[in-house]
Amino acid sequence: MSFENRYVVRRFILKVIILAVFAAVQWPHGILFTIALLFGFAGVTDIGLALLARTPFRHTCLTYWDEAAVFLSLNAFMIGAAHYSR
Repeated sequence: MSFENRYVVRRFILKVIILAVFAAVQWPHGILFTIALLFGFAGVTDIGLALLARTPFRHTCLTYWDEAAVFLSLNAFMIGAAHYSR
């Protein structure tokens, strides 16, 4: 794994940890729904950062586009899990 890919993976893991902590603090709506909203916000933010940085959509290493795809996928999964758990 290249240095750039390791950097993106570490950045992603750090974001997930921070968002999970914020979701645990904002418990009133349920942790699954809260973390789903935060993952969606992170995905949209990553899309904005990719557009601002003019990152190519297809690249040989991981970029903000890949991070956005994972966050939005996690968002959809968590919303489904939140609705299923009710």
